[in-house]
This record gives sequence, structure tokens and C-alpha cells, in this order.
Amino acid sequence: MKASKNAFLIIEKYEKCNKQAISEVHETARQLNKILDAIDVHLNQNEFDSLVSLCFSLSTKEFLKTHLFDLLEAHADRKEIAKEFKYLNEVRIGGTIQKGRSSKSLAERRKAEKELFLTPLYICDV
Repeated sequence: MKASKNAFLIIEKYEKCNKQAISEVHETARQLNKILDAIDVHLNQNEFDSLVSLCFSLSTKEFLKTHLFDLLEAHADRKEIAKEFKYLNEVRIGGTIQKGRSSKSLAERRKAEKELFLTPLYICDV
């Protein structure tokens, strides 16, 4: 699966995007696909895009350490998984979590990722 415009919309809103960043988003999506294949989890496009944005922000390495990932791997209910986004809003400097430090924009980003994760896809007759 590839990242769609929804992933890019969230990332562009909260990150400085240039050609290198776009390349990094595609690499993040490739890494996330490998992880999902390894744990046999199938996502819809919105779920995937929200996780691409999350992994782009955290790194796929840090994503693997989250409770959200544990729930995903355990094939937990999507609503339970989505609740975990709000716990991933601590500021990171050089990849190190700054305990107790969060930012408004990071909280907004996690909210947007959660909402996208929970947005169903509809098949419409055209």
C-alpha cells in the first residue's frame, strides 16, 4: 500500500515538506508495509495513512515500542487502538522523549491522525 494524499495532508500541515521529506514519507510507508506484513495486519487506506503520519513523526523504530503497536499486533479493536494516539504527544528532541513536555500542535496532529484512522472508507456506485 502507498501513502495517499491524506497522509501527506497531515504531514504537510505539521512538518516542513520539501522533495526530501516527500521521499522520506514514501520510505516510511515502505517500512510500515514491511512491519504490517510481518504481523499480518490489514488496514484500510485511512488507517494506513494515519500510521504513516505517526511513523513519520515518531520513526518506525519508536512506533514499534508503542502500546498502539502492541494493540495493532494483537489485532485489537480499531477503536481501542485509536485511543492510543493521544498518549503519543510528548515532545521529542533528537529522538529522545521529553517526559511531561507536550505541544499543542503535536496534540492536534495526533487528534487528526486518530480521526483519519477511524474514518471508514465507503464504496460508492458511480
